[in-house]
Amino acid sequence: MEEMGWRQIEFGGGLVVAIIAMIWPTPPPMLLGLLVLISIALLVDGLARILKYRKQNAGTGTEHSVRPPSPDTNLKIVEPDWVAAEHAINLYCNPNFVSIRDQYVAKFQDSYSRYQELEGEMHALSQGGWKDRPEALDSYNQVREQWERLGAVITASQQGLRDVWAVLRDEFSQMLVSGTLIARGTVEPYVAGAGDAPIKSSEWRTLEPDPFNGTAVKKGEHSSVVYSKLEIGLSDRPPADRLGMAPESPLEIIFNPANPHRRFWSLEQAKDQTGQPIPGHLWWEYRVLIRNKSAKTVRNVNATVEAIGPMPTRPEPTQFDINKQQLIDLHPLGETLAILRRWFNPPIVVGMVMGGAYGPIKMTVSGDDVLPDTKYFHFEPENVPMISEILW
Repeated sequence: MEEMGWRQIEFGGGLVVAIIAMIWPTPPPMLLGLLVLISIALLVDGLARILKYRKQNAGTGTEHSVRPPSPDTNLKIVEPDWVAAEHAINLYCNPNFVSIRDQYVAKFQDSYSRYQELEGEMHALSQGGWKDRPEALDSYNQVREQWERLGAVITASQQGLRDVWAVLRDEFSQMLVSGTLIARGTVEPYVAGAGDAPIKSSEWRTLEPDPFNGTAVKKGEHSSVVYSKLEIGLSDRPPADRLGMAPESPLEIIFNPANPHRRFWSLEQAKDQTGQPIPGHLWWEYRVLIRNKSAKTVRNVNATVEAIGPMPTRPEPTQFDINKQQLIDLHPLGETLAILRRWFNPPIVVGMVMGGAYGPIKMTVSGDDVLPDTKYFHFEPENVPMISEILW
């Protein structure tokens, strides 16, 4: 209402000036009088509107400008709250994964502290040998047993921490690629006077964040820093891959460790790149079930597999068991098996890296016009089965 009053005042004043400019110095008395009355009426009505509006809003804390703002001044660009990359993981990644990471950290720190204390106790008990000290030997053996159990807890905590960090970093990267999160940093090598530069979401297809050092590096080249002083903000727009889509994926990835009818893993004839059997060679093949939970057919279903741990691999398309192709249409409530990983037989050979170095494995299944489904798996060749779903 106040803005309308100001517009009327401006129009009325302008009309008076225009009248004087056009017909001065020989104004027809009746026409001039009529136009002046109209101008005065507009001015008075506009002023009345302003006074009425301000009276209605008196005491409400509403701020008023001297004159109505122009349309451009109403447009506000909201600057995101920029935070360090490591802190952004705590803020924006899956809170369950963040909580589990913190639990692993706490368990590792507590166990390692006690582990060192027990080492000190064992050292003190072993002083002077065991001759004529059977009670000291018994105490030593009891402490050593605790020490060994704690060692196993520490190893498990380290492995769990590596896996959950791999999942968090992967989720973090996907949010940067999709535009859910935005980033800025200093271009390297640094040029004097250069400020922070925005990082396009498309750049994250070839970059990966290093939250600990606050850098963005080229994938597969951890020494090649592209941006330093990395900062993260939350985008004010929905990610492009979610526009116009259902809130969750109709596709589901299932792994059954009971392996009914040897559906989920088995020893198979090894084949070359052309699909021909390799005589005398077998490999272990692990599979998952891809199910369409919806009442609609999902076209062009496809799946990719990658390792995201200490020895990462690029995402590669996998094959469906039923048609030996990389694409398939899934009818309502339909399902099919897809290859998750093939591994050597025997699974453990001299020179192999142990301790979860080959995992976790990430599988993503998607189709036309639907959101993807993603699951993560432990992969440990020394275990049976080698694959286990990361449930957390």
